[in-house]
Amino acid sequence: MRLSLGALALLVSCAAPPHAREIVLHIVTNSPVSGDAKLFHRVRVGLVSPGETTSCPNCWRSFDATSAEATISLVPQRVSDGYKVEVTLYRAQFDDAPNTESSISRRVGLPALQGATELHVNVFLDVADVGKGFGDNAPQASQLDSWTRGASVPCAASLGPNEVCVPGGAFWMGSRSTVVGLVPNDDGQHERIVVVSPFVLDAYEVTDAQFRASGDVPYGPIDGKCGFKPLLTPPTDGDFPVACITWRQADRYCKVHNARLPTESELEYVEGAMRSAQYPWGARQPTCADANYDTTTESCPNAKPVGPSKPGAFASDTLTVGGRTLFDLVGNVAELAQDQYETSGGNCWTTGILYDPVCASVENKGARALKGGSYNWPSTKLRSSYRAYVEDERAAIAESIGFRCARSIN
Repeated sequence: MRLSLGALALLVSCAAPPHAREIVLHIVTNSPVSGDAKLFHRVRVGLVSPGETTSCPNCWRSFDATSAEATISLVPQRVSDGYKVEVTLYRAQFDDAPNTESSISRRVGLPALQGATELHVNVFLDVADVGKGFGDNAPQASQLDSWTRGASVPCAASLGPNEVCVPGGAFWMGSRSTVVGLVPNDDGQHERIVVVSPFVLDAYEVTDAQFRASGDVPYGPIDGKCGFKPLLTPPTDGDFPVACITWRQADRYCKVHNARLPTESELEYVEGAMRSAQYPWGARQPTCADANYDTTTESCPNAKPVGPSKPGAFASDTLTVGGRTLFDLVGNVAELAQDQYETSGGNCWTTGILYDPVCASVENKGARALKGGSYNWPSTKLRSSYRAYVEDERAAIAESIGFRCARSIN
């Protein structure tokens, strides 16, 4: 398929009329730019004058990327050596400005026309180069293999009554629009492509009754961390999500049930509706009717009972996959992940493409990743890209933190 951009005249000097000769630029990528697996939204093309290191402010244009090929006509003001073209395929966000971490960029030297009326130049953008900045050595067509690992992979597994089979696929983990700074070392602004394999995930957060049936019990009041505050209504039955448990207790529960804690990337994948959305319901900012959050402040006064709710009480905080539904993905209680916690700048979360990552941090061995929001957390923590953590897998507990289990598909 060919992307219809039309002929674009990028002039070195906009004051003078364009030269009649032109360079036809053919842009080809193996990156997903259409369909459910779409990762890139826009393409920017700029003309760099001889002796300059970047395109001038008025010498670039941006377009929607809706196919893997584009043809653009470049009309330089003068016929001479030394021109270069900059091409960037990028993830578009709130300000439509390319971010190096989520862009594939290439800078290519243009030949002088030397009497010819038209010259053709190929620019190949390889998804393997995401996050690397501008490169002057473009890959050849023979190097641009189809990136099949980014395609959606169907999920097939025998399921229990409260399990959901999640297809594999590629998505953006992190977003530079994530609000951070609410607590020390919270995170989520760095961006990288993550590919997850199909997996099975519990439809609901583990309840208090399920947890106690395994022979384990939550912690009681400890230094005010797990005694329900006076504002809160303690659960009157076991159908509420369990909380006040350590990461090790949650890990043990899942293993007893022939499962494991989900990885941080798996949780973010479903929180973003498997398409890097801000919330399970899309980009719309949350309201008090969407999820159980911020019930202990005036943000959601009298909107619902203060405290955790029974699983599945909020219809927007869901994701339906293969006829089954995941509930309470970003609200109710935050959820423990399998990974050790490391900030996005660490060795676990390098720029580029990561495949089924599970962080084993050298620096923070006891800290564990935490995803999703909670009934007593603000709306900013509901973002799928928001990252938090518990400090100590052996002892850290909170009334706002629970978990659900996952299974790999062999």
